[in-house]
Amino acid sequence: MHGPPYSWTVNKESREVVLVYPDGDLLRPVPPYSVWLLATTLAKSGYDPKIVDERLCNGREGFIRTISEAASRHPLFIGFSCTMSPQLSLAESLRPFIDSHGYSGPWVVGGAYVSLLPSEIIQNRLLSKSSFQILSHGHAFETVVDLCQALEGKRDISSVRGVSYLAANGKVVRTEDRGFPTYLPVPNYDLIEVEKYIHEEDIYTGSLAKTFSLYTSSGCLYGCKFCLNAALRKWVGQSSEEILSQIMYLHSRFDVEYIRLIDDNPLQKPERILKLCRALDRERLDIKLYMDLPIQIVLSDCFEEISRRLVKVYVGVESGSDKLLRLIAKPQNVSQIKKAVKILNEKGISARYSIIRNLPKEDEDDIHATESLIEWIKANHSNCAFHISQYWTPIYGTPLYTEFQNDLDENERRLLESGQIAQSELWASEKYREVK
Repeated sequence: MHGPPYSWTVNKESREVVLVYPDGDLLRPVPPYSVWLLATTLAKSGYDPKIVDERLCNGREGFIRTISEAASRHPLFIGFSCTMSPQLSLAESLRPFIDSHGYSGPWVVGGAYVSLLPSEIIQNRLLSKSSFQILSHGHAFETVVDLCQALEGKRDISSVRGVSYLAANGKVVRTEDRGFPTYLPVPNYDLIEVEKYIHEEDIYTGSLAKTFSLYTSSGCLYGCKFCLNAALRKWVGQSSEEILSQIMYLHSRFDVEYIRLIDDNPLQKPERILKLCRALDRERLDIKLYMDLPIQIVLSDCFEEISRRLVKVYVGVESGSDKLLRLIAKPQNVSQIKKAVKILNEKGISARYSIIRNLPKEDEDDIHATESLIEWIKANHSNCAFHISQYWTPIYGTPLYTEFQNDLDENERRLLESGQIAQSELWASEKYREVK
């Protein structure tokens, strides 16, 4: 039996919904897709969504002022997208400023990070009288309209799939899971200041180009064990026609020349990007692309055609040890990596290679193998860089966490399950900083 929700004072007459993207990174902001897609869905259903992106608010004071002004209008609800722990802490810190303006409606939180936290953390930290009262699990663009209707009194909140909420007895109720979405909306460009998300980027052709980041798919089927996507093994994406329409709009309206695809795996279905490249050829648009590029695609028959549009790519090498590549279920080996590097160099495509340090079971031989591969890549690819990240401990919710959680001490496990970071000093040497 579902308990009734905690008693909020909801302004049922308001059609305004405030969607907040808290993030202190003020450099080259990409569009806040996690709230932009929600706003798109809400606008189609007759609501009045307002996006508050911290990165565009002129610092912390401007952010607080914008949030406070929104709260003073008493919207239907205020929602926060938190994909990592610092964003969640920042959102929680805003409560006094919002309460001081008399807002007494529900606080809603969502995002990949909070969706996967263990139930006791959701109960004890997130959903409480002094914090959030509703948590949206997974992709909320399919949930947000149902939630609005529940807050308006048009349906019971227990019938809204994909949420957890604080009940009147102080317990947390979780409704039926919604599951992975069957579509990805095309965002409404009238809902953001597009110019604020266009920046000049060096695309390794000796000049700067106007660049915009597109999010055209969600998820990944590969199952690399260190990745949150491996918990679901699902993927959904926009069609090549939907992507083309956005690119043509950005090019004609804002002179965008360079598109960065920020999907987890834009080439999960390579025919989708092949169709896009052919359509760009038909339209005679000289648009260049930057995207994550799996090793398997570089070695496939379709790469020759796709490569003509690529100027720069991000390649998940991860390790120079075949043992560790098997451990994390990365579908490649060192021999294949080297073949792909040579192909990218021959085609003049710049690459940023990712390396993960301190993987579980890593020993001195593995470290040496990765060091050797880095040096080999530097010698065989004339235009490359490295993004070398520290793998502190397995991320909560991933297959690696399940596999190695018994190897963690109690402090590490507690930190991970609360969304914090347990740090390690391994691979802290100066020489492993990113190579430019």
